[in-house]
Formats: sequence, C-alpha cells, structure tokens
Amino acid sequence: MMEHKAYQKVFSLFKGKHLNLVIQAAAQGNQPTQIWVDDCVNPQTAFMWSKTNCYYLVGNEKNKEFNKAVKEYIAEKIAPEAVEKDFSVFKVYYTEGWEHKIYEIFDRPLVKMGRQFYAFSYVPVDWKNENNESNVPSGSSVEYIDQKFLNRNL
Repeated sequence: MMEHKAYQKVFSLFKGKHLNLVIQAAAQGNQPTQIWVDDCVNPQTAFMWSKTNCYYLVGNEKNKEFNKAVKEYIAEKIAPEAVEKDFSVFKVYYTEGWEHKIYEIFDRPLVKMGRQFYAFSYVPVDWKNENNESNVPSGSSVEYIDQKFLNRNL
C-alpha cells in the first residue's frame, strides 16, 4: 500500500475528467482512500479503494502480477467486508483498457450499469456590467475561498 504522502506520484495515472477530483481529494486528505501500486518509486499501475465503495483501476492493465495481487486482495479482504456490511453494489471506475480486466479481477458475476457525465461547455461569469459596476445583488459578495476565509467566524 502506498503512503499518503506519495499519492502525487499516481496523479498521472488517473486520466479523465471524472477522476481528477477524486485523486485530488485523496491527496489532500479529504477522501479516505487506500492506494496500491505496482512500484512505489515509479508506479505504472494503481488500484484505489476510496472507502466509500468506489474502486479505481488505472494505468497499465496488462500487469499480470499486479492484477493477480488485486484479485487476491478483493477476495480475501474487500469482498468479505462488503458481505459483512451488506453491500451489494461495487462502483468500479477505470481508465481505458481496463474494462475487459474487471471481470477477471473481481471474479464474480457483474452487471455493467450505465453512467453519464455532464459538463458545462461554458459558464458565463460576469460580475460587472458595461459601466464596470457590480452585478452582485445587494447584500451579497463574491470572495475567494482561501485559508483566511475559512478561518473566519461566519
């Protein structure tokens, strides 16, 4: 298992907009996770368990030794814990190339369920009108959310 302070080493493996927020939250300690990698110094393959029943397989899907280890860990640790907690649904996210490996690794009958991601193509943000006056409603304000803001008593 990878140490939390080394999570940034796997960022590049989490390709895709839908994975960006997850790995950033994990690295910042905002999402309880465990990450296993094939090589702690130069990871090429990773399995992440977000502890909210989401699993992520990223990187080199042809790494047979790593895939076998993940399969064994799921059988010995994750699946029994899921049964104990009466979880019947696993959410597995993966990068390109992993889809055919999912069935081998989980070694259970699986049903693929569709999922759609939506993104705004453009969100207009115009806080000033043509006279350079604020468009923010009276009694409201626009502020950066930073450490100073978070430390305030609201």
